[in-house]
Amino acid sequence: MKQYHTTKNGLLIIFFLIIFCYSTTQAENINSQDSIYTHVDKTAVFKGQPSKIEKFIFKNAIYPFQAWQNCIEGVVNVSFVVTKEGTLQNVIIENGTDPQLDEEAIRIVKMMTKWKPAIKNKEKVDSRVTIPVSFMMSLQEKQFAQTLKKYEFDENAPLYVIDNKIVETCVFFA
Repeated sequence: MKQYHTTKNGLLIIFFLIIFCYSTTQAENINSQDSIYTHVDKTAVFKGQPSKIEKFIFKNAIYPFQAWQNCIEGVVNVSFVVTKEGTLQNVIIENGTDPQLDEEAIRIVKMMTKWKPAIKNKEKVDSRVTIPVSFMMSLQEKQFAQTLKKYEFDENAPLYVIDNKIVETCVFFA
C-alpha cells in the first residue's frame, strides 16, 4: 500500500512538472513574439525629414529659455521603443541633465514619428533605441545670456524678430 502511495505522489509530481514545462514554453513563445530587442541584425532607422537625426534635432530643438538664460548645458540620453510597425513607444529619459532640457528632449523625440523598424533573423522586431540630445551654447550665446541677466531681463525677456518672424526662444549665433 505504501508503494502505491509513493507512485501516486510520483505521478502527481510528474503531472505538475509537465504542466509547468508546458506553461513555461508557452510563456517563452509569447515573450519571444513580443520582445523588445537591443541587439538586432539591422538597427531601426529614422525616416523623417531631415533624415539625419542630428539635423532633425537641430532644426526642431527649442532651448528652454530659463535653461538658456542660466547657461545650463548637457546631453540628455533619450530611450524609446521602435515597434515593428515603425512607430514610437515608451519614450523615457535614460540620463537627464536638467528638468527643462529633459522635457525638451522628450518633445523632440516624440516628433520623430517615422522609423524603419529593426530586423532580427530576417523579421521586423520591436527594438529599444537610445539617442543623445545635446544642448550646448556657444561662447557668444553664454555672454549674451549673462548680459541679459546682468541688466535684469530675467522677468521680461526681450522680443526677438528674425527675418520678419517673431522668435519666442533665445537667439542662436551660428
